[in-house]
Amino acid sequence: MRCSKIEILAKVRTGGAHRLFPTGLIVVSLLAGGCAARDCASAPTPSGSQDTQNTQSTPPTGSGRTDRKYRLLDLPEGDSTVAEDAARWYEALRKGECASVQAALDRSWSRLDNPREVLIFQIAVELCRNNVDAAGRWFDLATNRYGWKGLFTDMHMCELYKAAASGIRQRSKDDFPCKHAYYEGEMPKWGDPKQDPRGARAGGTSPSPPGSARPSNSTPSPR
Repeated sequence: MRCSKIEILAKVRTGGAHRLFPTGLIVVSLLAGGCAARDCASAPTPSGSQDTQNTQSTPPTGSGRTDRKYRLLDLPEGDSTVAEDAARWYEALRKGECASVQAALDRSWSRLDNPREVLIFQIAVELCRNNVDAAGRWFDLATNRYGWKGLFTDMHMCELYKAAASGIRQRSKDDFPCKHAYYEGEMPKWGDPKQDPRGARAGGTSPSPPGSARPSNSTPSPR
């Protein structure tokens, strides 16, 4: 026997008269009529409950997908003794502060040690936002233009590279060791004047990865 909703009518005496009014709908288990507890479905969580209101930013874990073996941006704790932009941005990425790092990068990209570091942070920001395709295109650009030698001596850049490569390729970080640069020409350097390796963009807009659609009034990203 199914459970039913019964409208309860309460009788109230007011000034010698009787009034009938509904006090609400309740679900009643008719155990005496053979309605077992297992026949009654639990009420769904209201759409405005606390469980659905949590919008706090958290580090990326894989865009909600269950088919990923490795997190998109799995960063270990950084070196707190380093007081540089790269170290601060690294810690912000660990906390999932994607937008703040993007804004800082767009504002202060020329303060990094070389143009490859700009792309490394852009890759990390895209992964922080769960934009795997965009991160992959920036990663390919950095690989083809600069390579990955010379990261061994920079803890933050090394960990960003390994985490990004692991998240994009879905392989262990052990497959992407940081390498030495044995010759001066193996390390990327800034040109004179410095130019953003992500290419020109319309004022106030975020950079677009190679191969993506861009506004008609902006310069295409370098390939």
